[in-house]
Amino acid sequence: MKKKNWRFAISILALIVTIIFVLSYLSIDRNTRTSRVNAEAPPPTAPNETETSFRILLGLTDTQNSVWDGSFEISAGEVVRTEPWRFMEGDSIEETAGSTGIVRWKLTTRPARAFASAQNPARQNVVANGVTVTLSKTNSSTEAVVKTTQGEFRFRTWRKLPTANH
Repeated sequence: MKKKNWRFAISILALIVTIIFVLSYLSIDRNTRTSRVNAEAPPPTAPNETETSFRILLGLTDTQNSVWDGSFEISAGEVVRTEPWRFMEGDSIEETAGSTGIVRWKLTTRPARAFASAQNPARQNVVANGVTVTLSKTNSSTEAVVKTTQGEFRFRTWRKLPTANH
């Protein structure tokens, strides 16, 4: 009987050693594969220093749904890209990037989405939304014009913008 227990103990020990070996091999192989993948990936590129981005927030003080359809236009340079910020169903961007430097959007502020238990129909906060516009090839005299159904404002793209109440 003692021989059977001994064999059983050696078998269990061999099984444990095998499992440890396989797990350590898989761990080393996974790290090696990750290193190979990272070595083959191109190095991250620095952001283009000639690009400037602006987030135009609309409806910051709205207390009810408001339409903010409008446009963004620059006097010199190019619109590289336009990205929606907090867009919901029905909001859209019509971008004519590059040659014209004009972006148009359809946008409405709406009550914040809330879980049914947290929602109070008597007092719903309206959420501001907007667009993020990235420009290139601008200069110190480049002027941006933002026109919306709620009004119009202008700014030079080379200086820091004041905080607006809209």
